[in-house]
Amino acid sequence: MESQHSEVPIPMHSNFFHFALRGRQRELSCAGNPTVCADRGRNPWGGDTCCFGRYCKDTTRDVSHCGACGHACAYSLVCCGGKCVDVQSDPHNCGSCFEECPAQSRCSYAMCDYGG
Repeated sequence: MESQHSEVPIPMHSNFFHFALRGRQRELSCAGNPTVCADRGRNPWGGDTCCFGRYCKDTTRDVSHCGACGHACAYSLVCCGGKCVDVQSDPHNCGSCFEECPAQSRCSYAMCDYGG
């Protein structure tokens, strides 16, 4: 009698992310060719990326490579468009990147006009 179960091993839930990330790293590897990071034909995130170590890094959002490879944002700052910002108090990035407070409003505790 034939088995209805596949002989191909199915990864456990805990292994799913391991397999997914391993595949992504292979796609974004720049160990052999650092220019692959800026090439949109081979790297869909090309342009605002750099090769650091062996992998492409997004210099517009990566807090460890904000604006340039190896430029890390200070603790509690977020990388928004290649600049390190404090989303707790920045009126142009209030609460998250590119969330503008209305004119004459302040950003406090990541909220526009907190407390009136």
